[in-house]
Amino acid sequence: MDARAAGQRSLLREELSGPALITTRVVAVVYVVLLLIAYVRWIPRWIDFRLSQAIETEALLADRGPYVALTWAAVVAALLAAIVWFAFAALIESRRSHDLFGNFLFVSFVAVGVVAATDVDVILPMQRGDSWPQFQLPLLFAANALTLPWVYVFPDGRVVPRWAILLAAVWAGWSVMRVITPEADQARVGTPAVLLNLGLVASMLASLVFRYFKRSNDVQKQQLKWLLLGGLVFLFAYIATIPIPLLIPELQKPGPTFVYHSVSRMWLSLSFVFVALAIAAAIFRQGLLDIELIVNRTIAYASLTAILVAGFVVISSVANQFLEAITGQRSELVVLATALPLAVLFVPLRTRLLATADRFMSGRRVRTVLFVDIASSTEHALKVGDRAWRELLERFRASVRKQLKQYGGEEIDTAGDGFFVTFEGAGRAIRCARAILDAVRPLGLEARAGVHIGEVEVYGASVSGVAVHVGARLVALAKPNEVIVSAPLRELVGGSNIELRDRGDHELKGLPGMWRVYAVSSA
Repeated sequence: MDARAAGQRSLLREELSGPALITTRVVAVVYVVLLLIAYVRWIPRWIDFRLSQAIETEALLADRGPYVALTWAAVVAALLAAIVWFAFAALIESRRSHDLFGNFLFVSFVAVGVVAATDVDVILPMQRGDSWPQFQLPLLFAANALTLPWVYVFPDGRVVPRWAILLAAVWAGWSVMRVITPEADQARVGTPAVLLNLGLVASMLASLVFRYFKRSNDVQKQQLKWLLLGGLVFLFAYIATIPIPLLIPELQKPGPTFVYHSVSRMWLSLSFVFVALAIAAAIFRQGLLDIELIVNRTIAYASLTAILVAGFVVISSVANQFLEAITGQRSELVVLATALPLAVLFVPLRTRLLATADRFMSGRRVRTVLFVDIASSTEHALKVGDRAWRELLERFRASVRKQLKQYGGEEIDTAGDGFFVTFEGAGRAIRCARAILDAVRPLGLEARAGVHIGEVEVYGASVSGVAVHVGARLVALAKPNEVIVSAPLRELVGGSNIELRDRGDHELKGLPGMWRVYAVSSA
């Protein structure tokens, strides 16, 4: 990544705490709740409108075409799209609500779900005649305005390319105009409005391509591949649903074209589902929700349980056949006698097999690793004596674990006076490191910390990989009461209130090349 990209700042990536976090979450949740209330009001009217079209088409053509069935299929596809996006938004909010980017994605994904499950151009005239349009119209077009800009900041919160800010502003301005005046409705503006929407959707894909080749690291490129694939599927569905009927007059006539409109609308809704799944793959592959590990374990657990059940069936059957060969009859007591010991052994045997599976089950994850230890620990231990040192270590560990709990760190290993911890967020890891150093000073101790981010291998409860070795080497560079971070972390926390000072290039034992490191001035 070049210097300009590294230096680009983004407020969306700023992690929040205290009143700012509470305020942001409350605003996001309140808007989502109000939007969903309005959405529940829109859906029945939208369904009635579509069904009335189907019935009119059936009466016009006087045949037994599957018009109503196609309408219901399109409605089900639209509702499925909404449910998928709502569920995805809830997952994002549960795991990324501590920063602006996570909250922005939460609100945007709910908005996408609402727009995916309705037709804005159909709902708009209905809402203008509603008893409370002043409330619903801003919600509707705020949702419409949020369906596009999030793409320009995915996956790291930076606006890339910079001209995308202008496109996002055009999209938002267009949505505001449609709220202010009916003359700006797409149905009235016609072809220019459709071409504007098409151009903005195409620009979305262009921005992803630009980011992929110019402003992405290896991890982000893997994420963008999925989003590009979903975006292409959506673009083709959008073209088939909106611009093509507008450009081909025959498709605007009532009657047989109803089938085309229903099928294309269903395709568009399913493309929304595909986009959501593509984004999920992009994020989950990097371990945001650890979905791969969950799925792998679920498969392994189910398979092992099935093996145990199959063993019970086989043993019972063999025992009954043996009894029948000797006595000439079968007995249910054999089944009971076989079931009892297997039932007793089932839980410990299953636990042992699953623990074995966890040790061999690996997953690549992007994690921030934190190493903390006590500076000059040997000298301190000699000074205070073994018993006092042991008690001091217990207090040190309790203090560290209190900070880990507060900042969401996962303790991987503890040896002597050292801690190995992983985090999902870079900013939280740095703030936690700084908080630990401050927390242990009243104990008469000075600690030091090293923080790095990179891909790691997850084997059950253990974590390994080159990134772990880098983090361990960084802590050795730190002075007492100092936090040292690597250059990749500096890029990720740009735009936050974490201040870093350059500590120059250093060799890290056992690792090739020179490594630029930074000391945390304040967090």
